[in-house]
Amino acid sequence: MSNYFNNFSKDKLKGESSTKEVPMSVSSLVATCFLHGKSVPVPGTVGTLLAIPFAIILAYVPFMVSLFIVAIIFALGTVATNKYMDAKGSHDPSEVIIDEFVAYLLITIFLAPTMWMFILTFALFRFFDAVKPFPIIWVDKKIDGGLGVMMDDIAAAAATLVAYAIITFIF
Repeated sequence: MSNYFNNFSKDKLKGESSTKEVPMSVSSLVATCFLHGKSVPVPGTVGTLLAIPFAIILAYVPFMVSLFIVAIIFALGTVATNKYMDAKGSHDPSEVIIDEFVAYLLITIFLAPTMWMFILTFALFRFFDAVKPFPIIWVDKKIDGGLGVMMDDIAAAAATLVAYAIITFIF
């Protein structure tokens, strides 16, 4: 029983816990956004914040090019997350933050880059990603592997865009 408590980590909140170290590789660097996911107590928030400077840059790139870039990062992130999860032996380890990074980029390429947009979408996305209301929780539970890790954040991004549209329509 004491072993259970010694091995308890933030991973328990997201999935299976594992204390297994993952060797340094390109996949681990991509999955953890160059180790930023391993260095902080709130890695998902950091993954989202890391996307903001890139989102500002993408705001000045044609939409289709931005969408293509996000799709490439999504594909690389899916592969890297699969490899990282296999090496870690855990489902959705908390240090994997490429999913938050990509999802937040996806949100921002659809909207005009204003301070209000960044603040509101950041708060909404973190809420939907943490709480995982239906259908986000369904995506999280039904889609396995790296694709599932990435897609639950894409679902949270979609919910964020809908909530943002409603809020900005009302106000």
